[in-house]
Amino acid sequence: MNMMTTVGAVPSPTHSAKEFLAHETECRSALKPLLDGLIDMAESAGWSRRTAASTLMFLAAQHVSASSGTSESSGS
Repeated sequence: MNMMTTVGAVPSPTHSAKEFLAHETECRSALKPLLDGLIDMAESAGWSRRTAASTLMFLAAQHVSASSGTSESSGS
C-alpha cells in the first residue's frame, strides 16, 4: 500500500474564533487545497472523487459527533 504520510501544513488562523465568519472562511481557505490534494490522492489510488468526498463527509460528521460526546461528558 502506497501511503503518503503528510498532506501539507495547515496555516495558523489570523482571525480569532470570536470573529466567527472571518475565522470560518479562513479555515475553509486553509483546508481546501489540502482536501483537494487528499481527494486527488484517493482518485489516483482508484477511488472515485464522489466516493472519496462522501467518505470524508461521513468521517468528518463522525468525528464531530465523537468530539461533542467527549466534550459533554468532560464538562467542557
